Amino acid sequence: MKENQKVERTFQKVCEKYDIENRAFTKEDFYRICESENITAKEMDSPTSFYLRVKSKLFIVVEEKLEREKKIFAMMHELGHHFLEHRGHKMQNAFYFDSRDKENEAEADGFALLATGLKQEAR
Repeated sequence: MKENQKVERTFQKVCEKYDIENRAFTKEDFYRICESENITAKEMDSPTSFYLRVKSKLFIVVEEKLEREKKIFAMMHELGHHFLEHRGHKMQNAFYFDSRDKENEAEADGFALLATGLKQEAR
């Protein structure tokens, strides 16, 4: 319950900051938000999508071969890691690639569900 509130509060802040109301986020929103947040975002031939932080540089890689809906979900999931501050404890680098941290993955999925409009009740 507490994690859901954190995800919903974070999602609402992102919606307000980027003036997105009552609609699903788009691929264009993803790139606009990444640019504003200084995240280098790429669609690549990768086996999975991931969020990478190396010191102060941020990267999101999204599998280019995903179907449109799955790709947007992956984009929002990786942005979720960013906005939910999944950076680890006192770490210089955080790498979310096939992560085993179930709580962080569930939170990022929750953010993506809200952003893609698949979970409407929190809006």
